[in-house]
Amino acid sequence: MADVSMENKWWWWWVVTCVAAVVGVGMGPFSLACENYKMVCYYSSWANYRPNEGRYTIQDIPVEQCTHLIYAFALLDSNSLTIKSGDPFFDTAMGHNNYGAFVNLRSRNPQAKFLLGLGGWTDSHSDKYSRLVSESHLRSTFIKHVVSFLIDHNFEGLDLDWEFPGYGDRTQDKQGFLLWVQELRAAFEPHGLLLTAAVSAEKDDIDRGYDVAAMSEALHQIHLMTYDRYKPSQTSNHAPLFQTPGSNPHFAVDFTVQYYLEKGAPPEKLVLGVPLYGRSFILAGSDRGVGAETSGPGSPGPLMQISGSLAYYEVCRHEKEEGWTKVSAADGPHLTNGVEWVGYDDVEAVTKKAQYVRERGLGGIMVWDIATDDFLDLCGKGVNPLISAAERTLCGLKLGLAPTWTSVQKVMPSV
Repeated sequence: MADVSMENKWWWWWVVTCVAAVVGVGMGPFSLACENYKMVCYYSSWANYRPNEGRYTIQDIPVEQCTHLIYAFALLDSNSLTIKSGDPFFDTAMGHNNYGAFVNLRSRNPQAKFLLGLGGWTDSHSDKYSRLVSESHLRSTFIKHVVSFLIDHNFEGLDLDWEFPGYGDRTQDKQGFLLWVQELRAAFEPHGLLLTAAVSAEKDDIDRGYDVAAMSEALHQIHLMTYDRYKPSQTSNHAPLFQTPGSNPHFAVDFTVQYYLEKGAPPEKLVLGVPLYGRSFILAGSDRGVGAETSGPGSPGPLMQISGSLAYYEVCRHEKEEGWTKVSAADGPHLTNGVEWVGYDDVEAVTKKAQYVRERGLGGIMVWDIATDDFLDLCGKGVNPLISAAERTLCGLKLGLAPTWTSVQKVMPSV
């Protein structure tokens, strides 16, 4: 084959990049290497049990679009205070071996990192994590066991999802959590294991539970849970990027980012959380706007089947198939239909957040969770439109946003 000049390679790569941006496709497993941004994808394993089009399997995971994938969740055994599977027959080789199928996805994207998440909302609501971190010997036992557990199941790291240290005025948790994180990092280093944590966006939780500067030194990444920021008694988007008139300033994504930075977190370690679901309400009166009084959580969707929460694929079908009215408000989009109201992030909102990450020099985007994007293209906007919007924007593939020369050099074909 005749030699291709560097100029011609650049030209053809530029054409491919622009076409990808126009048609809205991912750029493959190398794309997010372009500027070292992270695309962290949480996988909720229980989505396997949802009915019909809501069932989400390992093969649905868009591994090519993720730099880090986190299996949610392993649990903390309340007696031994060591890690255990959340669903042993489904997760492990004693049954379905979903752990094995998950980590085997690295054959589709060898650059991706596969981590195991520990905790979650339900598992965190007892005193067992506080008991664990309060005693040196208990931490030591946990750490020895978890290193073996991760290696045995071929995970490349652990994501801590304790929600949250200091909850319920357990003031000793702050120091205990820091020691736990520091000791985990020291034990992980010889094995090349990653240590990350999902952390609260609530100011009081941050003050009670985290020594942010010291914690940041021990963690490879900090996943900001910048969603579920709303008052149940009134309508609002639950993950507004900036404060809007009359809203709680602490609910804004920007407030949380700035607060962590002020507390000493390096921007490159902060990974911005983006929800792939909406929070819904029942309106109490005739007001349908943002801040309207509510009488309770919205009706459950047909697939997620959770009151007050709708997967993005349920939200977009309400708009497409049932004629719910879409309103683009200052805090983000929402849909209304009679007494039903749901605020959520659409492609435009996700794109703005990814651009915010670029502008602020943050580490990347984390999505909760991949099983609630429109993974079957039920709404005709492409497969996983929200994840794809984040990926394209982080890589500089948004229309009108050219990749930097450094970015293109990293992903261009070699000479």
